[in-house]
Amino acid sequence: GLDDILGLLDFRKKPGEVGAEPKPKMDEYEKIHRELNFETRAKPQDRLKTDEEIAKDAMEELEELERKRQARMRGEEGDDEEEDDARGRNKRVKKEKKEKEKAVRLTDDDLAEGFSLDPKTGI
Repeated sequence: GLDDILGLLDFRKKPGEVGAEPKPKMDEYEKIHRELNFETRAKPQDRLKTDEEIAKDAMEELEELERKRQARMRGEEGDDEEEDDARGRNKRVKKEKKEKEKAVRLTDDDLAEGFSLDPKTGI
């Protein structure tokens, strides 16, 4: 039946059978090559800046701060006012959030005890 057909399709001899080819032994190079293939690789990390690069970055930052300071002294409008406006906007947003948190929060218990839509007017 089917086993006879499968036997005909099996061309390779299984290890341990008579006439089976012995498994070739690995030489030193192949052993090392296989070990290196399975070894985990190191992950790259950010490159450290040299002393010159650190000094250059610090100098650029100081120059930018000095330029902004001088522009403020001359009363020029520029990037600083946009930054200040953004800061003011952020403060206003935070203030509005605090006011909302302070507002009376209505719960289901408030419905039974003198519920009103507007707590200030009592209506």
